[in-house]
Amino acid sequence: MSRKRSDALTGELFSQIPSAVPAVPGAMDFRKPVAELVAGLLANAKRDRYDVAARISRLCDHETSKALLDSYTAPSREECNLPLWKVPAVEVACNSRGITEWLVGVHGGRVLWGAQVLQADLGEIESRIQQLQEQRRVVKDVLRRQG
Repeated sequence: MSRKRSDALTGELFSQIPSAVPAVPGAMDFRKPVAELVAGLLANAKRDRYDVAARISRLCDHETSKALLDSYTAPSREECNLPLWKVPAVEVACNSRGITEWLVGVHGGRVLWGAQVLQADLGEIESRIQQLQEQRRVVKDVLRRQG
């Protein structure tokens, strides 16, 4: 008779598996969410929009004004979302990775930064080692039975 073990953490672990936004008509109109996301980054930045604009301008070697940042954050300015090529500079200027993390989340992923990448690699290596050890055990058992 086998007992079913209760594991209170497993449900929580699998509830955090990211999933992509469904690829259905209209589901990927992200103009308003992008404007709101940029507004949030700018609001949480430790500098005002003039300083952020100046930093972006220097990083991109392309003029970015405070007025342009304002237009990126206005949901009513649908034609004026933040261009993708400026995202790295905006994130650096705002000391945030929020746009990158949001975009990866749209595709059903999560981002690993710095040492987290090496920790994930180590976990994968450990898993492969366990699989190979199990495979070695099976092969040895087969050889032993064949005599």
